[in-house]
Amino acid sequence: MNGLLKYRDGMWGVGHLKPHVAMRFKDVFKGIPFGSTPPFQLRDRLDIATDLDWFMQRYPLDMDQHTRQALDERLYLHAEQQRAVTQILTQRYEPSLVTGFRPGEAPEPYQLRAADLFKETGRLLLMDDVGLGKTVSFLASIADGWGLPAAVVVQPHLSTQWVKQYIERFTHLKAIEVTKTRPHKLQSADMYVFRYTNIAGWVDYFGQMRPLNAARISCAFPAAADL
Repeated sequence: MNGLLKYRDGMWGVGHLKPHVAMRFKDVFKGIPFGSTPPFQLRDRLDIATDLDWFMQRYPLDMDQHTRQALDERLYLHAEQQRAVTQILTQRYEPSLVTGFRPGEAPEPYQLRAADLFKETGRLLLMDDVGLGKTVSFLASIADGWGLPAAVVVQPHLSTQWVKQYIERFTHLKAIEVTKTRPHKLQSADMYVFRYTNIAGWVDYFGQMRPLNAARISCAFPAAADL
């Protein structure tokens, strides 16, 4: 036996690894500290499940039926996601229509394509040229309510601009500009605009934001040159 894989409570647990297998495991899963020893814990993400399956093609791991079923489900979902991403990136793809923008303000098709890609994968590094509107691409992904509440982290001198000239101008979303470093009770809102200089003080507060509106929190870290 090379080791044991177990899925419980949203985590993949890997233990009882032989020394040479543990070393190889840490080479593949770079988030595991170099000097650590099994058991290892990995977050439940679709790409992690796929990497685990790839690793086990060379180093098979024992698992129970529950773990096997969880792995198979995630492998299927990841394959479906990859097919959807490939479709979005084709020239013939027609972006979905977006709601939540104010009259007269609508994203361009390439911005909608980026928004659809973000929705499909849950993460996106958008590297459009300066001036093409990466901010609007982000707003297009959440204007209809997906991923709310959202946290946006910007340079200190841009937080007011984000609220007034972007969120309120383009969408019907309610936004709050967070100016203090010390956490305090915030009103319910769709978006919370933080600053690079105060976000560290709010890290433990994000879990409390989740019930305000929807199931997840999406974060954007826009570049200054994009605004």
